[in-house]
Amino acid sequence: MIAEKNTVIGHRSLFIGRYRKYVFLLCSFLFLLIATRSSGIDAVNNLNFDFYSQEHGLSNNHIHCILQDKKGWMWFGTSQGVCRFDGYKFTVFKNDVEDTASLKGNLVRTIFEDSKGQLWVGTENGGLNKFNREKENFQHLFYSGNQAVLRDASVTSVHEDLAGNLYVGTETHLFRMENENILVEINPSERTNFTEYFRVIQTDHSGKIWLGTNNGLFTIHPNTLEIKPVELDRNNDRSLTVRAVAKDRNGKYWVGTRGGLYVFEKNKGVAAFYYHDEREPKSLVNNSIQHILHDVKGDVWIGTRNGINFLIEERQSIQGYKSMQGDNRYLNSSEIFAFWMDRKGDIWAGTESGGINILDRKTGRFKYLMPQKGNPNSLSRNCIKALLDDGKNNLWIGTFLGGIDVMNLQTGTFKHYVNNPNDPSSLSDNRVWALLSDSKTIKFCGLIRI
Repeated sequence: MIAEKNTVIGHRSLFIGRYRKYVFLLCSFLFLLIATRSSGIDAVNNLNFDFYSQEHGLSNNHIHCILQDKKGWMWFGTSQGVCRFDGYKFTVFKNDVEDTASLKGNLVRTIFEDSKGQLWVGTENGGLNKFNREKENFQHLFYSGNQAVLRDASVTSVHEDLAGNLYVGTETHLFRMENENILVEINPSERTNFTEYFRVIQTDHSGKIWLGTNNGLFTIHPNTLEIKPVELDRNNDRSLTVRAVAKDRNGKYWVGTRGGLYVFEKNKGVAAFYYHDEREPKSLVNNSIQHILHDVKGDVWIGTRNGINFLIEERQSIQGYKSMQGDNRYLNSSEIFAFWMDRKGDIWAGTESGGINILDRKTGRFKYLMPQKGNPNSLSRNCIKALLDDGKNNLWIGTFLGGIDVMNLQTGTFKHYVNNPNDPSSLSDNRVWALLSDSKTIKFCGLIRI
């Protein structure tokens, strides 16, 4: 067994919490919702990605698959073995011809963890490898004896359905594993004349099987084996090569192809398209997507032919709204720190220097709440860091240098809470960055004191 350890320098741990930026997560979802068009494909290229490569300890930049296991480890399948990432360093597992318990085959096509926590690795011409976590070596299934159907086979996908059945896809066959001794071939071609390279297998909540192939994306009914094509982009031939399908926690399917990254919604179809742009260093590093993973935090790991893209949801940029003074179709300040959606569905945006910008989603126009000199029923400062609805028709507003403003949403009147050096029970600092409440009261506010 070859296990190499490499130190990664100069990046954050995967396990460091990002709670101090929580408002940006809300910001991202709300504005992406606002700006999404009602039909057609949106060519969106305003996401910021981090990048990891061989310089950081990967065994190879060609990433075929990604997994985050139940222990939190990140696993990357490359053209030169499996890399395990603990947030600080990569550990590499490669084939060793002198070690029969090492990985069979170095080009890793798929990594999968089943409901029992068992890790399965499918390789090019190496069949199916089962990882022993205690010994950190591999067992090779269906590789010898009467059931040597996977010997020298290229296992391209492994998936578990809702009933706990394990499916194994190769370049030409689809199998269901009855146990670790029996493979049963599933042959939908008897009914549909369907033969493809099975690159990825997924199942949805209804039990329907999603297949990514070299000739497009398909769904298979688990009982009737009826196959239906799913169209992504008829104008992009490279989109027919589907190498990755991943469902996010909002029910959307992220589909990685040889021609870019698509976001697919069942009721809408393709909702967005992401691609590599040489003019934009924070776009996808490569259009050829090998694997997609949504980790436990909702962040997205994208394996490509030229390294890893890591998309933190809270970094998604505001789409479609820029700042321009004197025109209420625009923000009056471009830097946004907080969002709140009122009962009408209008969006309130706390800005760096323009107070609160309120977007009427029906008209697409903004109105602005700003300080008014001599008027106590207005904001205390233009720099808004936090917004919180207390559920009692009050909006709590954290400002920079102005303390906390509380706006009564029915009357429009304000109360102001500021630091008073002579009153120990007053606010301890006027720089308020965050607000948090329980079901009854405002419990916490994030302040800065220097």
